[in-house]
Amino acid sequence: ASLEKEIQDLRIRMNASTEQTARAREQQQRDLEAITQTRQDAEGRLHSARAALEEQLAEEDKLRLEAEDRARVLAAAKDAAQQDFRDLEALREELARAEAQAASRQPTPASPSPPLPDATSPPPAPSDPQHDEPDHPSPGE
Repeated sequence: ASLEKEIQDLRIRMNASTEQTARAREQQQRDLEAITQTRQDAEGRLHSARAALEEQLAEEDKLRLEAEDRARVLAAAKDAAQQDFRDLEALREELARAEAQAASRQPTPASPSPPLPDATSPPPAPSDPQHDEPDHPSPGE
């Protein structure tokens, strides 16, 4: 009787252990599935983040190239403006020399210039081409 009791106790403990082992395995399976799902989610987010980063880097490269192009255009425009300014300064100097040279060549007037017509005097009469006749007849007339 005591042996049967021990066997029954062993069976009860074995069943309990088997159930505990089964629950532990089920829990491990659920944990493994959760870990697998978490890993897959993380890989998906990593892939999305990598794609977004590559897209952002491509956009930054594009913007950098555009900025470099604009900087080159601005530098060329600045150089051209500086050259234009130098050319303008040279032309001003040349004009000043020409004006000085022209002023030194002009004789000073000895007599005053002729008077301007008086505003009260009548203007000269316009010529009438129909009544104008030549002073001398042309040959053959």
